[in-house]
Amino acid sequence: MLLGFLAERPKHGYELKKEHDHRLAGARPLAYGQVYAMLQRLERDGLAEVAETQQEGGPERTLYAITDSGQAELERWLNTVEPSGSGPRWPGRTGQASPRC
Repeated sequence: MLLGFLAERPKHGYELKKEHDHRLAGARPLAYGQVYAMLQRLERDGLAEVAETQQEGGPERTLYAITDSGQAELERWLNTVEPSGSGPRWPGRTGQASPRC
């Protein structure tokens, strides 16, 4: 999900958490720690990168952007055909929703 949100434009962790909780209101809210852990994994895997660091009178905020590899991974995931009614699955990880996209 985070890659999908980052595909729109670069965002910081707080904004990603708020967007997740708003767009997926029926889902369990993400903890801030989960968001930043996922962003670190995405960055480590080359799917996201630090675009900018901002400090506007408050705490420092790091903006993350999707990379070309991240965009390709997101498109691959979105194009994965799933049997009807099976729900979202991450290829290669039976029974689990995608931790990244």
